[in-house]
Amino acid sequence: MLYILLSILIMGVTITGITLFMMWLTEKATHASLTDRFKDAEIILNQHHAPASWQTKTPVFKAFMQGRLNSSLFAPKRRVVPPKTQLLARLDELILFFETCPFFDSEESRDVMLDELWQERDRWEALPVEKIYG
Repeated sequence: MLYILLSILIMGVTITGITLFMMWLTEKATHASLTDRFKDAEIILNQHHAPASWQTKTPVFKAFMQGRLNSSLFAPKRRVVPPKTQLLARLDELILFFETCPFFDSEESRDVMLDELWQERDRWEALPVEKIYG
């Protein structure tokens, strides 16, 4: 009887530990993803060029957390997309994120940020890729 109680106790502690670890991991990943997006917007709006992190390949876990991970296991070969098109698509994803993001003080602050991002996107369409990367 003691062994049964001890095994139930060990299982309970283990399940609780795993649950707490998963909650901690989710919180850290969400915080990192949100922080990265706000930092990217800050760089775009203040320095008027693409963040340096956009030039490198996004890690798989980060792309998964941002909803940008595409499975290529069964997908046909994709055509090569020009760098400027990729850059504008990435900016469009950022704008879409901020259109639905609940982390703003007011709708006015969201509208101001979105207006500035749209203006920057219009400016980027006219510039060559080399000038967008700064």
